[in-house]
Amino acid sequence: MTEHTPMMQQYLRIKENYKEYFLFYRMGDFYELFYDDAREVSKLLSITLTARGKSAGEPIPMAGVPFHSADGYLAKLLKHGKGIAICEQIGDPATSKGPVDRDVVRILTPGTVTDEIFLEESSSNYVMAIVKDSDGYALSLLEVSQGELYTSYGKKSDFVFDELARFTPQEIVITDIEILQNLELNSNNVITLDPIKFGKNLCLNVFDAHFSDIKSKNLTKAHKLACALVLKYTKDMQFNDLGHIKDITILNDKQYLGIDSYSRINLELLKNMQGGNSNTLFTVLNSCKTPMGSRLLAKFINQPYRDKARITAHHKAIEELITTGTNSLIAKDMQGFGDLERILTRIAIGSARPGDLLGLKKALQKLPQIKSHLKNLSSDKLCSLTDDIKPFSKLLKLLQNAIVESPPLTIRDGGVIKDGYNSELDALHNINEDGNNFLLKLEKQEKERTGLSSLKVAYNRVHGYYIEISRGQSKTVPTNYHRRQTLKNTERFIVPELKSYEDKILRAQDEALALEKKLYNNLIVQLQNFTSELTITAKAISYLDVLTNLSIKSQEHSWVKPKIVKGLLLKIDKGRHPVLDVCIDQQFIANNININDSRQMHIITGPNMGGKSTFMRQCALIVIMAYIGCYVPAEAATIGDIDKIFTRIGASDDLAGGRSTFMVEMVEAANIINNATPSSLVLLDEIGRGTSTFDGLSLAWAISQHLIENNKSMTLFATHYFELASLPELYPNIVNIHVTAMEKNDEIVFLYQIKDGAAQRSFGIQVAKMAGLPTTLINNAKKKLISLSEEPSQGPPPKQDNPEPKITQAQTFLESLDIDNLTPRQAHTMLYKLKHLNEEEFAI
Repeated sequence: MTEHTPMMQQYLRIKENYKEYFLFYRMGDFYELFYDDAREVSKLLSITLTARGKSAGEPIPMAGVPFHSADGYLAKLLKHGKGIAICEQIGDPATSKGPVDRDVVRILTPGTVTDEIFLEESSSNYVMAIVKDSDGYALSLLEVSQGELYTSYGKKSDFVFDELARFTPQEIVITDIEILQNLELNSNNVITLDPIKFGKNLCLNVFDAHFSDIKSKNLTKAHKLACALVLKYTKDMQFNDLGHIKDITILNDKQYLGIDSYSRINLELLKNMQGGNSNTLFTVLNSCKTPMGSRLLAKFINQPYRDKARITAHHKAIEELITTGTNSLIAKDMQGFGDLERILTRIAIGSARPGDLLGLKKALQKLPQIKSHLKNLSSDKLCSLTDDIKPFSKLLKLLQNAIVESPPLTIRDGGVIKDGYNSELDALHNINEDGNNFLLKLEKQEKERTGLSSLKVAYNRVHGYYIEISRGQSKTVPTNYHRRQTLKNTERFIVPELKSYEDKILRAQDEALALEKKLYNNLIVQLQNFTSELTITAKAISYLDVLTNLSIKSQEHSWVKPKIVKGLLLKIDKGRHPVLDVCIDQQFIANNININDSRQMHIITGPNMGGKSTFMRQCALIVIMAYIGCYVPAEAATIGDIDKIFTRIGASDDLAGGRSTFMVEMVEAANIINNATPSSLVLLDEIGRGTSTFDGLSLAWAISQHLIENNKSMTLFATHYFELASLPELYPNIVNIHVTAMEKNDEIVFLYQIKDGAAQRSFGIQVAKMAGLPTTLINNAKKKLISLSEEPSQGPPPKQDNPEPKITQAQTFLESLDIDNLTPRQAHTMLYKLKHLNEEEFAI
């Protein structure tokens, strides 16, 4: 360290404690980075890499950004998944001997930020903790900008993957590296914390201290550890106690409609299959007027409630908003309401900027008018929301008196507190204002006294106040003029009277700024006393925003109120795909579906591009819309008690995971077979197409059998294996339906209608012709099709019981081995013997 300057020694001492973060080291008007931080950040931000001084004879790499525009650069680094330690000057340069004291005052990470500029306004921003015990995995999810903490528990790794797909956390924190290895998590957003600094006992103490009044929650030790881990991590990043996190919500699978990770992708709920935002269920449903309303709607879509009472309450509220015409009035007054939820968090943790207080004031101004629209409404949900929306008139008056109409971005340079709010501050401001008159009077007086026509009184930040005179006239200045600066064409002077004024005005400015910061901080403390009550109102406004938005959408698109009933039933009359019906220019063809005890599985046949997959997705999306409490695109819909939705639609491989298209297909099918219940809705598309015809047909047949015999799920099974059309002969609760098409002038015409019965053709060659394959190739395919059609048909696999598996010699031999006591050489010999037995057993 001794070879470095005192400033670089200070930097290196601080950096030693924050090795895993980019250290933004404040130097005057810039944040500077050095060494590897500088190299990497210069590439990520496309800024200049320079050098400052030398270390061991080599230049020290340096890069920097202006502190007043740093937020934009920080936001880019956070999008790259990087963490940043902000190191500020905490000492007074005027009194410091050597480098001014500096220290890290906050740490920014993708999952723990609360500043508006770093957040997607319509998306929640989670950090997740994973803790493993002997039985399974406990998870916790913290959305610090909204003040929400969730926890859940599951025994299988699939549970973790489904929760990751549901919440898409920006960061995952663990203390056990085996979790990362066992789950094969993407390490890019996984933070492995020091197991000593985040030990179990320490974490449990953190939990007990933070939630000292939570007694009735049914929380296991694993739940508590997961919550404590995510809480302690975020507290450390925020340098804050996070007192606004007051409760924990336990997530229970039975509360929500289960949607596994594959289905979230296939159904394009929040993201499309390319990872973008367009043409999703969320984009079609979302015209919420507030960011917090958009986030709540996304949460409803992500985890629809199963509780019939809650769903019905939503439907009744939407119906009343439509019939009374109140929805348009509320939507109008919601415009410009802002993100009260996140504003309140920043107030609670003491990081609110002046713009946040202005946003709070605007929101409070709108509350009385919004509430007035609800006073004559009678549905239970709307009445409950009305009770939660308070006017906060005294708080509004405080803000109106305290904050100027257009405050600056920060309190750093003042100009935030309104005139008349504090008499002492007003007096200090008056000194500045009176000073302008003093300067004009002094300039006029000195011009008359000296006769110097070029004389003028001016100011700059470096030299303060001065009298400026042209070089030509500067030789005749009075003796009480003391030269301060010489320029090319002018001379600058100071006089005792001006120096006295400068000391007075600068002292007043310093005192005014210090007082204004104090008043601002006191105002934040006053507001913090109301954040709990304000949060209740913010939640109510976001809920009202969602219901109002859904009611307007239902009117715009002529959606209908679904009926929610018990039992196995999915009956939709003239249903339409909610996304395509809105997004495509042509009229969407409506279709019916009726799944019940006697029509439990539907085998769907028909041509490629005929609409089989669209129809299946449509059914699932209508169920989800109904379960979030929305109206649905149909003439009528009656929907039973569905616990989970599973989909196996589309073909894709997983090259990074070393899995072929067929393997991915089988993994998804296995997930369905192992988890679907009689109350589940299962959508299967083209099972078995990734392997040979007979293998694929046999698997498709066996999967169908298993679903109808064992799972007993409500199933839509799309296939090109026409042999499956004979399944209704064996199972009376399986029916055939097909998508219609016709051939005209050797061209295929898709009709997109669903009708009873099996399709007679797949029209695959006609679809290939549409794709632009050469005519000679198409003609050869037609000839081959004719010759194959004339060959004897292979009948469907018979319905059969599953025979008991035969115990082989190899299995008997394997069970006799004492594996723990084998030497490597013995193990090698045993493997050869096992191979020999297996070859004898299955020799053809």
